[in-house]
Amino acid sequence: MNSKFFQNLMKPYFRISMVVVGLLSIVLLFFNLYAGIAGGLVCIGMFLFYRSYTGIKGDDLKKYVNELLREVDATSREFITRDPRGLCLVGGEGTILWFNDKFGEIYETAEFLRSNITETTGIRPAEIRDKVDTDRYNLVLRKDRAYRVKAFSGHISKQDVTLLYWTDVTALETLKNLYNEEKVCYGILVVDNYDEILSSASDDTRAVLAAQIETVIRQWASRHSATVVKPRSHRYFLTFEQKDFERMEAGRFSILDDVRAIESSAEFPVSVSIGIGVGGKNLVELEEYANAALDLALGRGGDQAVVKKKSKVEYYGGKLETVEKRNKGKSRIFAHALRQLMDQSDMIFVMGHRNPDMDSFGAAQGICAIARERGKEAYIVMDGYEGTLAKLVEKAPESGHRIISGDDALSLAEKDSLMVVVDTNRPSLLDRPELLSVSEKVVVIDHHRKSEDSIENPVLAYMETYASSACELITEILQYSVDGKKIIDKNEAEALLAGISLDTKNFSIKTGVRTFEAASWLRRNGADTVRVRQLFQNGWNETKIRAAIVAGAEVLPNGVAIASCEEQGPDIHIILSKAADALLNVDEVKASVVIGKNEKGGTMVSARSLGDINVQTAMEKLGGGGHLTMAGAQPEGTVEEVLKQVRELFAEEE
Repeated sequence: MNSKFFQNLMKPYFRISMVVVGLLSIVLLFFNLYAGIAGGLVCIGMFLFYRSYTGIKGDDLKKYVNELLREVDATSREFITRDPRGLCLVGGEGTILWFNDKFGEIYETAEFLRSNITETTGIRPAEIRDKVDTDRYNLVLRKDRAYRVKAFSGHISKQDVTLLYWTDVTALETLKNLYNEEKVCYGILVVDNYDEILSSASDDTRAVLAAQIETVIRQWASRHSATVVKPRSHRYFLTFEQKDFERMEAGRFSILDDVRAIESSAEFPVSVSIGIGVGGKNLVELEEYANAALDLALGRGGDQAVVKKKSKVEYYGGKLETVEKRNKGKSRIFAHALRQLMDQSDMIFVMGHRNPDMDSFGAAQGICAIARERGKEAYIVMDGYEGTLAKLVEKAPESGHRIISGDDALSLAEKDSLMVVVDTNRPSLLDRPELLSVSEKVVVIDHHRKSEDSIENPVLAYMETYASSACELITEILQYSVDGKKIIDKNEAEALLAGISLDTKNFSIKTGVRTFEAASWLRRNGADTVRVRQLFQNGWNETKIRAAIVAGAEVLPNGVAIASCEEQGPDIHIILSKAADALLNVDEVKASVVIGKNEKGGTMVSARSLGDINVQTAMEKLGGGGHLTMAGAQPEGTVEEVLKQVRELFAEEE
């Protein structure tokens, strides 16, 4: 270091001295020739000495650098060969060009220029192509060890190569897995219709039945190392670890089947609803997840487990039809609250789902009838309708109903307006979902199972999955809104009865005591069953298309009939649903799925079931929903692509 410092320090002075001596020699030549020549010789001597000195140093330095490079190269090769990480050089076609000792220990069969990276390690070149020269990596498990494989690009003899690093991260992955396995999960379990189940039992068996239900629940919780707290007779709080939740999930929540197997005197089986929160940042968030999941489970009819994992929701169970509630107290309370909201609102807007049917339109007329009785302006918001609804729409003005478009509704609606949504609880199915943000008062009346994207924070919500139709719910509300007066006319009564008839397939499915009571009340208020039946008459073209669909159906081994429709038209979804209903009349068919395209080219699916197969869960996987026995969807893709998806979905039911 001192020699280098001295050299750097003296180098500029040598140069200055030579310049000064050279100038003095030139000056001395004018005064004394011999003195000038002597000065010139001194200058030349200094120059030669400087060249000789720096030349010797330069040669020594080159020798030193070359020697150092040779030593570094040998040391590098030794270090790379003995590197504790596995190193592997891969050619363009996946051939292993070179690897170090550690890689050879990991993969004993590897050979230079003979082995292929995919055959040796299982890593395909495509898996690492987008990870080259980035922080991304592949995780490889080998001999009970975990390796993080990173890739870097390079060139050798004009050939593109990839260098792969195998870093042992077993300890880190073990710690990570242990942390994930021990994360806390939170669950809430509720016994469905607990009071009705116990009231159906005799006095001497009631306590035994209650104890049997609790024993089954606690035994299941014990098998999964879950702690149980019972704040109320029918409600349980559960806490357990992530690894135990995964075992519950792998068993598809067997508690649902265990409880259903309990014998009771009730007309319906015992069932439970479970809401589970997973992956929350803290216990408060976990509890929020569990409560939201339980709301979904109950809103979807019970007898199921719903798991909420941050933004993801998963469903298990749901094999039973929703049990009809005999008590009409909720209808009475809701009717009173709805009238109060109407009294406090200047205008009322009623919206059904997009492509409205008789149930949606009939329910809207029922709400407008209540508004008329309260002396309020009411509008039915509808951007369009299919031909099958034309007869009801033409008669609506006779009852004083005003039908407006979504644009007109947006221009008229105010903050104080009341928005009533019927026959759906999902904003995405509305013609104008933006209307929901205009008003602070939103009411939802629906009979479909609640979905995770349902309307948030409505002022009033009446969602009963036991009901056959929205018209059934509206009819009950009407009965508690009249105070002994006749509130609806003949056309409105027939529209409501047509909605019930549509969703029950003329009272053949999903029909309970309350369904017939609602129909009886409508009949007393002037509904003519013959005129209602005429609303469902089909044209010749529709009949031919439906017959062709049924004739071309394919029946899977598990009893699911699948068919497609080549025709396109404005009423295609009606034809699809009727064809699905017709397929259920075929012997040994347990469920039916019909797929077609509407006039805009969008794919539509209509699914029906006799109850043994849950078509609702299948349609939810296609982005739709509905009930256990009746559901639908409008998925992306062609009819052929959706047919393939449907086959795969129902193959899982076998």
